[in-house]
Amino acid sequence: MRENFTELELCEKIVSMLKARGYCPEFDTEDLWVTCLVNGIKFAAHTPEDTLFGYSCEFHFGRKLSDEDKESIVKVFDEQEPVIFENLHFSEDGVLITTILPTEFFDEEFIEEVISSFHQKNALLEH
Repeated sequence: MRENFTELELCEKIVSMLKARGYCPEFDTEDLWVTCLVNGIKFAAHTPEDTLFGYSCEFHFGRKLSDEDKESIVKVFDEQEPVIFENLHFSEDGVLITTILPTEFFDEEFIEEVISSFHQKNALLEH
């Protein structure tokens, strides 16, 4: 049976899982934002509004992305399995990948999949 978490409990669970992997997340308990540098990638989890919960990863490459770079990133993004991130956004020198879902969608197993995705080989976050 799926255990539904409140927004606060989701943030606390993410903080706990990140700490267990040796990371140092920052947790804003007032605005319910978690941020953490994971393998050089800025990870964030937050509650954009009641009953919704979102997470994102932000990459900065330190140079302007070429069309070929973007095409390669889109290809890897489209082929990701399982689908952990739903939206892909480009800036001049970086990429933001995001997902926002109803809070009830999240359980401990799904949160573990999101955090584990930071360490997958030949996957989106490695590129």
